[in-house]
Amino acid sequence: MLKLQNMGILSQVFYSFCRKTSKKGEREQPMNSKQQEKLINAITYFVNNTSYCNKVKLFKLLYFLDFEHFSEAGKSVTGLDYYAWKKGPVPLQLKYTIQEILNGNTQEEDESSLRDILNSSFSFYEDPKSKKLTIEPKMAFISDVFTRREHRILQKLVEEYKNKLADEMILATHNSDGPWDITYKQQPDERIDYFLALTSESPVKKEEVLEREFENKEIRMSYGLK
Repeated sequence: MLKLQNMGILSQVFYSFCRKTSKKGEREQPMNSKQQEKLINAITYFVNNTSYCNKVKLFKLLYFLDFEHFSEAGKSVTGLDYYAWKKGPVPLQLKYTIQEILNGNTQEEDESSLRDILNSSFSFYEDPKSKKLTIEPKMAFISDVFTRREHRILQKLVEEYKNKLADEMILATHNSDGPWDITYKQQPDERIDYFLALTSESPVKKEEVLEREFENKEIRMSYGLK
């Protein structure tokens, strides 16, 4: 296995290699089946265990889940990308997919697509006047898909934000010098870099994450995988 000797140079090469520019709302790296399973169960957990879990609140809870986990382990839980909109981080792929389902566009050639999986896992209802989204899980929550770390963060977020309203969730994501704040000030509406979650107190460092991703990329390429 290749060992990176000079991360100061190679980390930038790898970063450019893996973080290619993509259209907004399109995944730079496709979500794998494990990430999709965790996303479905994270949504189910949040909907079942918090109040007022509309679209805005759900998006913010997923953002906290992914970025807090990345700050501890160097990888996200769901694999979603988030964009720095005025009212906080938004996972555009999830937002647009839900909207397609609400519009009745549920036909998809790939049965493993996020649209098909969401449509089979949840019922979505949107009030025509208020545009408030109601989500009803069709399946029970499966805790075994999460690691102990992931489950701990899920529980922590429910305890902290259980009764918070959408506006309170928006404010919570606007912490000064946080990932959303940094991105929105520099590049409004652009993708929020997960590496912004890493701080001097994080147990993992950027170089370690880059090296691991480089090695994983090599393994996938050696097996002809994307």
